[in-house]
Amino acid sequence: MGGWELQTQKLRTQNWLSYGFAGRSNHPTWLEIAVQCTFGGTMQVIEGHLDAQGLQFALVVSRFNEALTSRLESGAVDCLIRHGAEDGKITIVRVPGAWEIPMVAARLAGDGGFDAVICVGALVRGGTAHFDLLAAEVAKEYSSTLLLFLGLSRIS
Repeated sequence: MGGWELQTQKLRTQNWLSYGFAGRSNHPTWLEIAVQCTFGGTMQVIEGHLDAQGLQFALVVSRFNEALTSRLESGAVDCLIRHGAEDGKITIVRVPGAWEIPMVAARLAGDGGFDAVICVGALVRGGTAHFDLLAAEVAKEYSSTLLLFLGLSRIS
């Protein structure tokens, strides 16, 4: 047996997730890679390249809680430039608050003029349920936007 089959066989004999491996092709899933690494198999590392050269970025930043978001904005721009992005290829769009970020991000992503849309906002927990409600709805809209542009339907 090759290295991969040996690892999946080891899982079967220990009765670990054996149903997940039946009838699989030779291409492991994320779960299988993680489990394989646990048993000392040859580790496979999948990661992106941190190279922003030639890419067009949109940065959507909330103006509310500006003491925090202005620093986050500066950090995001600095990170992009350190990884090769050009000043002229970074567009910053400021919106009133976190509530507006997903709507503007969806519009920018839908226009197709950007390789990535980065969203920056800050919610500060207070003594009311406002934080919880806002955080939940904004997160839901981010997820919906992502699923839309990945071509997946939203599960409700």
